[in-house]
Amino acid sequence: MNNYQNCVALLLGVTLAASAGSVLARPRQGGFSTAVQPVPVLVNGVKLPEDALMLKAVARTVLPMRALFTSLGTQVVWNQRERAVYAWKTDGTGVRFAVGDLEAQSLEMPAPGERAKVIDRRTLDAPPVQMGRLVYIPIRAASELLGTPVRWDNASASVLIGEGAAVAVKVEPANEPNPKER
Repeated sequence: MNNYQNCVALLLGVTLAASAGSVLARPRQGGFSTAVQPVPVLVNGVKLPEDALMLKAVARTVLPMRALFTSLGTQVVWNQRERAVYAWKTDGTGVRFAVGDLEAQSLEMPAPGERAKVIDRRTLDAPPVQMGRLVYIPIRAASELLGTPVRWDNASASVLIGEGAAVAVKVEPANEPNPKER
């Protein structure tokens, strides 16, 4: 199976397990399956009511698109014909993710009512997947395409987006030899 098939299979399994009222981890010989695990997501320090899903087979964390995009203050538009989600910021920039497509797009709306221009394209490791009424999208790609910092926090085993996600890096000066030691 390729990564796309693994992603689809894992997400479908999670949906079926959740709708049946069972737990995400299913028993197997020697322990529990850890192919999919729920992950808390904090946007600007506030925990989202929905957990993301960590897909270990493709090493990606996905979240229902509406939960992510509305928490980032974007307007969300679903295009049923294209099976694509658009998220627009108030400055006229946005993103497009199509179900099953390994390419996401950054967009710019020149003026209200005009056709959006593609300003950047990004290849995804895992495509958006629709299950029932939900479309799951890769968190990092969506956040970064909207210009929002995102990072994994090992200490809390959670995804941080927005405030608190930017990591300050301390740059140490190069070890220059002491002029007196020359």
